[in-house]
Amino acid sequence: LWTIDRKSYQCVLTQCCLSRLSHSVELLRSIPFLQSLPDDIIRKLFDHVEEANYTDGDYIFQQGAIGDTFYIITKGQVSVTEKKPGRQEQIVLAELSERQWFGEKALWGEAIRPVNVMAVGEVTCLVIDRRTFRDVIEGSGSDSPPEFQQSNESKVE
Repeated sequence: LWTIDRKSYQCVLTQCCLSRLSHSVELLRSIPFLQSLPDDIIRKLFDHVEEANYTDGDYIFQQGAIGDTFYIITKGQVSVTEKKPGRQEQIVLAELSERQWFGEKALWGEAIRPVNVMAVGEVTCLVIDRRTFRDVIEGSGSDSPPEFQQSNESKVE
């Protein structure tokens, strides 16, 4: 039988939460099109991101699907493939791993996914959808600068 007093439990829990917050805020801050956002907006985004887990071979999204979600890989690796018209096999365009992202164009507007993204092994991603992203940005009280709107740099490209 193991016991822990309330104060120690709360201290451990607080340290764990602060560590997770610090890591996730650092991760969000490393994304080029988010770097110009103030810290309070980055923290609000963190409050709204969800964690999604995928197993080997799971499609995170498929070519031709309508996208409204942005993904940041926190664990594992994904394969980015494309199927060209008239060809049976898919062409591997890229392999993305931890601290890389994909699907950011979906944040700017409804986008048809031009590629497939599939989990290679166990994968964990931070996920934020367009509506939540816009609500947080618009709720900040300031309009985003034009360079923020137009920065669509993609790790896939």
